[in-house]
Amino acid sequence: MPDLIPTVASPLLAPVAYEGQTYFTSQYFHQHYRSNSPYGGKYHRHHDFVRLLRRIEAYELYVGQGDILEVSWSRIKLEGKHNLLSWQPLFQAAGWNPLTLLNATAQLALSNFLDDEASKQMAVTANTVAARRQTSHDLLAQYPEMQAIVQQANSVIALAIKTAEVRAIAESAQREATEAKATAARALESQLFFTVAEYVCFNKLEHQVPKSAYKACSDHLRLYCLDNGIPFRRILVGGKQWDDEYGFHISVYADAFPGWLTRRYAQVQLVPKERLHE
Repeated sequence: MPDLIPTVASPLLAPVAYEGQTYFTSQYFHQHYRSNSPYGGKYHRHHDFVRLLRRIEAYELYVGQGDILEVSWSRIKLEGKHNLLSWQPLFQAAGWNPLTLLNATAQLALSNFLDDEASKQMAVTANTVAARRQTSHDLLAQYPEMQAIVQQANSVIALAIKTAEVRAIAESAQREATEAKATAARALESQLFFTVAEYVCFNKLEHQVPKSAYKACSDHLRLYCLDNGIPFRRILVGGKQWDDEYGFHISVYADAFPGWLTRRYAQVQLVPKERLHE
């Protein structure tokens, strides 16, 4: 796995929603680890960071209960219930390698194994809170009458703050959801760049655009971008004699691809193969 250093705009640093839970990528936690460690930390490479993560004794248990996910691009496509356009930038930024996703529970477990100051503080705080809770529980177990008083007091307090607490939580969740959606939308919009091969594959247009025409199409779109001052990118590809190909924003395909297709093949409309005989 290459040593990826996500940039500020990288989708690898944004929250990832999966099966109703919110996760963050191992690249996200690796970048925070490096930022909080002198000279980039002991686990400077993302590969070493992931190896450390997998050495957690209860790693398989966390995977089993969904706190840690190991997700591949083929799995996402096979499950058939995800928006591929929202996942494609993640895997593209990760060089199409599998992603390791962690929720808050897994993050807390990971903090016990890291040597940066932020993780040490998190681990100490969590252990201290757990110890205090255990001490309080042991004391109450020795005095049943005190336990009953505490339970009654907790019920009164819970009743008093329930309405305000629920309202505050709901308002906070709504704000966070709105901000997260806006952030995700901006990140997704900035990452919707596809090579010609990717665009043809995702839209099932192989019957209209053969592989032999990919280079000509890419050259046309590149000249279109240069003429109109539209940015394009180089995107890493695998399994080919070259390392990268030009990637163009999805809006470029919407504007310039149909015209090129019409001029080259006298095709007026982009129609997926399965719809040709409808």
